[in-house]
Order: sequence, then structure tokens, then C-alpha cells
Amino acid sequence: MNTYRAMSGLGPVTANATWSAEAQAHSCYMLQNGISHDEIVGKPGYTAGGDVAGNSGNVAVSSSINAKARNHIDLWMTGPFHAIGILRYSLRQSGFGLCTNSNTTPWKSGGTLDVIRGIDSSIPRPSTPITFPGNGATVPLNSFITEFPNPMTLCGWSGSAGLPLIAMMPNKVSNASATINGPNGPIETCVLHAGNTGADGTARAILDGDNAVVVMPRTVLPNGSYSVAVDSNGGAADWQFVVDTSAGLAANAPKLPDTRPSAAPVNFEPVDPFRLVDTRKGQGTTRIQAKSSVRITAATADVAAVSANFVAVRPSAPGHLTIYNCSSKVPEVSTLGYTPGTAIANQAIVPLDKGDFCVYAHASVDVVIDVNGYYRPSADASEFTPIDPKRLYDSRPGKRLAAGEERKIRVTGTVGGPPVGADAVALNVTAIRGSNLGHLQIYPCGATNSLETSTINYQPNEARPNSVVVGTDDQGQVCAKALTDLDIAIDVTGYFDDGAGYEFTALNPIRLFDSRKVFSGLNEVTSGQKVRAGQIVKLQIAGERGIPGDAKAASVNVTVTQPDHGLHVTVFPCGKQPTTSNVNAAPGQTVANGAMVKLSGSGQLCVTSLKSTHLIVDINGVWS
Repeated sequence: MNTYRAMSGLGPVTANATWSAEAQAHSCYMLQNGISHDEIVGKPGYTAGGDVAGNSGNVAVSSSINAKARNHIDLWMTGPFHAIGILRYSLRQSGFGLCTNSNTTPWKSGGTLDVIRGIDSSIPRPSTPITFPGNGATVPLNSFITEFPNPMTLCGWSGSAGLPLIAMMPNKVSNASATINGPNGPIETCVLHAGNTGADGTARAILDGDNAVVVMPRTVLPNGSYSVAVDSNGGAADWQFVVDTSAGLAANAPKLPDTRPSAAPVNFEPVDPFRLVDTRKGQGTTRIQAKSSVRITAATADVAAVSANFVAVRPSAPGHLTIYNCSSKVPEVSTLGYTPGTAIANQAIVPLDKGDFCVYAHASVDVVIDVNGYYRPSADASEFTPIDPKRLYDSRPGKRLAAGEERKIRVTGTVGGPPVGADAVALNVTAIRGSNLGHLQIYPCGATNSLETSTINYQPNEARPNSVVVGTDDQGQVCAKALTDLDIAIDVTGYFDDGAGYEFTALNPIRLFDSRKVFSGLNEVTSGQKVRAGQIVKLQIAGERGIPGDAKAASVNVTVTQPDHGLHVTVFPCGKQPTTSNVNAAPGQTVANGAMVKLSGSGQLCVTSLKSTHLIVDINGVWS
């Protein structure tokens, strides 16, 4: 049971000895009286505990005396309405009882598994789907056997069918679709969910209670590799698994992808910000459709990466953008998340493929892209020097930035900050309590082509962050201008000049940490629960998963999702925690922000949050 749970990324349940004894008693009762959940007083083998056990879980019988515990568990896992009970995220205890008797007819082996009494209703539902078979799993099962309710009947089928596939979504499901591709191509499917099983009250109740989507393959699954995509109004899931009927039962976490450099080390060349793409005007490309990618030319072929600000505008539904180097498969990372009715911006460094990058959209959306620099092999380009995060400027003790005002802010020559003569600076800027909907621009003072660009798009009275790499003028200043009145706070994490800094190595993007995952190499800290308020998540960067071992700073994207309260997140090189912030979010928001952060002496990065929240960290490059 725990092995199948582990395949789906779920934690183990513990055995309750009392429940197991009661389950065994019920199994013996069924051998004498037939399969049932209920026990009747006066029937052979009746016990009060057995009656409770039978009504608390899965039951099975077999005419073979050789049917063992594993046979009964396997049978339940091939029946979706029984497998769902085994795969509940909130199940923490169980009891199992096997009874065999060669003298009973026709049943000689019975099994009972408690999947109800051990549910802990205080455990919050995961914010990512639970799938079976789990992503990357190898299963020895390939077909549906039997169960009640019978999914074959609900599909209007007869004959045989393949192993039912399950996706338990974060939210209620009333419509869903799915595809399966196997070793011989696409497979016909029947998709069951609470919205289309109303004729069977038991089936509908199980599916509705667990936000479950069941995908029935029309044919038995031959050995080989499979990919599944399930889309619903309660969530979406894409995953892969392998069927091998000769394989042993084992749960191995899917191998995490390693990264590798996508180009040789390069240096930074800041430019006055300019607009590269605006799909609202047909500039660069058109509106990006759901679950599609577009390829965009950003630079000449010698450029290894581009530094740009990406804005998602007018999305059709909640979703995310992934900006990547046009690899054959879209990486499992996100650049920014969005919801309808908002314009969300995020600064990112994106590796290029012969001067191009690709933009994948989960839901259709318009995109605006402003470029502020290139990473290229050039003697005139600048190297990066990371510093301990430091707050450079905060308007709140003084005068708010007025609508349309251009404010010059000195960013070099301050104690602990970038030195005089720095060509550009890496900043995290927060727009605070804007008087109305608007956008904030941070640009080199005197730049002539920056006035149409934006750094942060904000809503009234919120705190909205974004990172920016911006060139300085000859006085070591940058300029800020906003559409409406607001306060601004500016933190610095490093600077670029032609001194003894570090070169940038663009990496194929990978995910480093995801607190939503349960038992996975992506989360060895929270077991799928939120990061606690004040908890410090320490991540080894240098030398891990293909990242260069001599890395001194990292370009990461940090995402906050499902925060319980308004909060800010700080990313820092471990050691003493600074008073800076990288991400600000209101309760329930999903907010992403890029960060260029110094690593500790041992190559580590630390992340902490003011309040409890889920955190996700992706990486796209390092300096060394």
C-alpha cells in the first residue's frame, strides 16, 4: 500500500493494530457469508469490530487459497473507486486484515483495508494534482479487473480495458478531458468525473469528494512508456509512466533533470531598455494561445542570453508563462503566473538558442517584452560582482513619487553598495501603495528610448516587486517614473563593471525546490506542507544537478503561491538575514520574481518568508 502511495508522491500510512485485527475478522466473515461491507448480527463470524472495519474501507474476496495480501491490494489499485481511497493525501493510518480458509465455498481468501478511519481532515489539500501511476513510476499492472461501481458500465463499454489512470485535482471538477499516448500511439479513452457520473450516486460521491478524474484506456496497456494529459476546470496534470508486467513492485522517485550550460561563459552588455514584443499591437508576434509556444528572435546568434522584463496582459484564465531556450521539451519551470484581470511583470535572464527564445503559455495571453541587456562574449561587456543584499532607497520616510515625476536615485558610491563607476546594477524594486492602477519605470537617467517600457505593473494599494538590471548614468544614478502616485523601495544585490567580477553561464532552466511536492528531491524540507513563517530553506546550488561547482552567484526565479497572509520573501546567501525583500504577495496570490543573488562560501542559497506559504525556486544561470 505504501509503495503505491510513494509512486504517487504520497507519504506512508502507519498500521493500526486494532483496526487490522478488526479488518481480519471482517475478512473471515466474508469467507463464510459472501462479500459485503456490512455484517449481520447472528451470522457466522459476526463481530462488532468487523462490522465497523467492513464499513470503513475496501473489501475483496478470491476463490484461490493462494491469494495473498498483495493480490488484494493490486486488485484495488486496478479499480479506480478503490484506488482513490488508498491514494488520499489526508490518510495517515490504516488497518489491513487477510483471512484464508480452504474449507469455505466459494471464497477462500478475503482482504479488508481501512481507508476511512485514518483520515486527518486537518491536513490541507495539495495545490498540485496527485496522479496514479505517479510521474516516472513503473507499474506491474496493465488492465482493469473488476469493481463496484463499475467504470466500464459508466463508460458504456464491455469486454476488457486498460489500467485506469487517476488525477486528483486541487479543486472541484465538473468537466474534464484527457489524452493518453502509448508505445503504439494514441489510445481511446473514457473520462469520468463528478460532472458526468450523476446516474451513479456512489461513483459521483467518490469522485466529487476527492476532486478526481478517472481516465479509462479502451485497451489493455502493453509494456512500454506512456504519457498522459488531463485538463479540467479543477486543475491540469501532465505526466509519464511505464508499464512493465514483469517488474517488481518498487517506488522510485522520478529522476530529476540535470541542467547543463547552454553556452560558454559570457559577460553583460547593458542597453537602454526597449520594447521587443507587444502582442496587443502585433509587434514581434500575436497573442499566444493556450498550451502553445512561440519562437521569438531577441538577438544575433552570438548572444548567449537576454535580460528582459516580461509582462502577461489580459489572460483568458489562470496560468503561467515559461520562457526558455526553445529546447525540444518545455521545461517544468515557470517565469510568471497570471490570473484574469491583472497585468503581471517579471524580470528574467533567458538562455537563447541561436539568438532566439520561446514563450509557452498555459492559458491564452498577450505578452509585452522589454529588453535591458545581453550576455555575449565581448571584451567591452561587464562582469558581475554579487554583494550581500542591501536596501539602497525607500521613499516612505520622505516624499512619495508623484505621478509623472522623474526621480533620480543614486545607486553607486554608497556604503556597502556598488562602487562609483559601475556600469549597471542588479536591483529589486517594490512599488508600494499606488494610488491607482499603473506601472513603474526604472531606467538609466537620460535614456531616450525607455519611456514606453515598464518595470512593474501594479494594482492600487498593493506591494508589487520586480527585479531589474539597469544601466547607470555618469553620476551613478537611475531614474524612476510612475503613472500614479506611489512609494518605492529599492534593494541592490550586485553590480556590473569591467573589474574583477564573474562571468555568466546560462543554464538550461530547471526547478530546484517546490514545497508543494511531498516526497521528492524537489522538497526534502516540508513534506508537501507550506514553508512555515520564518523557516529558512537552505538550497545547495554550486555543484548540484549539473550546476558548475565554482558558482558564486545565481540567477533564480522565486514564486510564492497560496500565502496565508500578506508577506514578503527574502532570498540571501545564508548567514545573517538582511532586511531586504524579493517577493511581496497578498493572501492567496501567486507572485513570481527573478533574483540575482550571491551564494554563500559553500555555494548555498537561503530563502525565508515572513508568513507561511508555498515556495518554488527555479534556476537559469550562474556567475563564476
